[in-house]
Amino acid sequence: MTHENLSDAAPAPEPSFAQLGVDPALCAHLSALGIDTPTPVQAATIGPLLQGRDVLAQAQTGTGKTAAYGLPMLQRIDPADSRIQGLVVCPTRELALQVCKALSSYLGEAPNTRVLALYGGDSFSKQLHALSRHPHVVVATPGRLIDHLERGSVHLDGVRVAVLDEADEMLNMGFLDDVEKILDAVPATRQLALLSATMPSEIAHLADDYLRDPVRIRIDAAVKAAPTVSQRYTICLPELRAEAVARLLDVEPFEAALIFARTKATCDELTEALQRHGVPCEALHGDLAQTAREAVVRRLRDGRLRVVVATDVAARGLDVPALDLVVTIELPGELGTYIHRIGRTGRAGRPGTSILVLGPRDERKLRALERYVGQPIRFQPVPSPEEVAHAKQGRFVERIRALAAETDTAPWKAVIDRCIEGDVALAEIAAALARMAAPRGVVPVLPEKPPVPEPKPLRDAPPPAVERQAAEERKPTRARPVPGPRGHEPPHGVVVMSLGVGRRNNVTPAQIVAALTQCLQVPNRALGRIELYDNFSTIEVPEDIARRMPLALRGVDVCGRFLNPRPAQRNPDEAPRRGPDRRAR
Repeated sequence: MTHENLSDAAPAPEPSFAQLGVDPALCAHLSALGIDTPTPVQAATIGPLLQGRDVLAQAQTGTGKTAAYGLPMLQRIDPADSRIQGLVVCPTRELALQVCKALSSYLGEAPNTRVLALYGGDSFSKQLHALSRHPHVVVATPGRLIDHLERGSVHLDGVRVAVLDEADEMLNMGFLDDVEKILDAVPATRQLALLSATMPSEIAHLADDYLRDPVRIRIDAAVKAAPTVSQRYTICLPELRAEAVARLLDVEPFEAALIFARTKATCDELTEALQRHGVPCEALHGDLAQTAREAVVRRLRDGRLRVVVATDVAARGLDVPALDLVVTIELPGELGTYIHRIGRTGRAGRPGTSILVLGPRDERKLRALERYVGQPIRFQPVPSPEEVAHAKQGRFVERIRALAAETDTAPWKAVIDRCIEGDVALAEIAAALARMAAPRGVVPVLPEKPPVPEPKPLRDAPPPAVERQAAEERKPTRARPVPGPRGHEPPHGVVVMSLGVGRRNNVTPAQIVAALTQCLQVPNRALGRIELYDNFSTIEVPEDIARRMPLALRGVDVCGRFLNPRPAQRNPDEAPRRGPDRRAR
């Protein structure tokens, strides 16, 4: 096989669809859909396919590959021939349905060409009935297509154009043997297009065996990450991921969100945890029945469901126009999978947001990911409870204002007048009504405290001796740590918290500080005096941080002991000396 026409697609395609040779009727349908300018992969692929050439294209998801092979395929269909003339093989049911829907939309409202999707989990009798209507184009998953071939309900002797979409994903799912069996069943004179996000050696060998003198097209990596997608990351311990994701969903403005998990078990666990945090969401993975999966996607598209937790396989091919937020709770095994994930949002030039939830030890992987996508990923701390309450309160206020502006409130004013007759102030009545109507989590935002000074960079040069002496004189005097009831009184607004790790566990103050700053997302200066005892430790923290500690440090251990933060007794000598309750884990 020759390596002719090896080229990278231009980043900004100049020709129109008509200039590429697309039929005027198809161009009109594209224009009605708001598709006027070809993407790079479309500009590079449509011409060779219309010329009858085989094509090997490497491009990431979300770059417009369906139209790239779909338009030339539809243009070559003869409506008078009742045989299957076009075949598209996809790795998942969702992608098959998406491709089928896209091809049908390119044909317009009353097409003479019929398109049918065949996939596992759907009724065989239903599919047999649809096949009796003689579709011209079939979009199928490998397993179900093999079933129909063995039953004799599908014949591929009339196929003129065959397409393997997302070939690398079919390889990952173990469909390579089925794909070869399908390609052996189509005529030798067919035209073949193979499209893949990556090009592993197995896919290259498949191309060598079945493609005839193909045009090779590779879309430059610069288009991997859509410029309309804002990419951020945050850091938290694995035990706190559900809490972190729930807070992010409370703060981020979005219409629909997709949360990616690596395994089905993690998907179910995160869904249940988010539901306990008050987030209405559903899981989407391969263990669900096909009807259940379709119902979840349908509710997401209709706006009746805003949050879905999914695995990569289940979300492959998922196209929801309103999807504007993607959350990844752990780095995927392959960096290309991350591009696929964020490609679910920011499609067709629409803005989107991607948030990556990492663990404390994922910094090296993050740097590799930044090099791969060709741009820095901005850090975003986990929102605090006050920030969450403020965001919820803001949305609640906007709902009240919108309702007051758009609704006839005259009947309700009479109710308020009756309340005022009882000598209750109007502000008190409004506050009581807000309390009755507010959703969970809308609480008054606490007054802002003076900001905690950030620590100076470690590389700052020490001050001269005179300035150092003056600085020491300006410092308030601090008593040395003295155990006992009268050793030290914490300042006003500061709480002494007890931690279940002490000297006998060989803990150091630095280890405690590292754990608390990591989990609480606070600077060192926010933490006060630390005192070590045999079986426990005490630390002084501001009241707002003390309220967050039981949840943020739940399940966190230092030196093999759970921290189990709790308010300390006034006399440290009276603090409990038993070990921490390991049932928390």
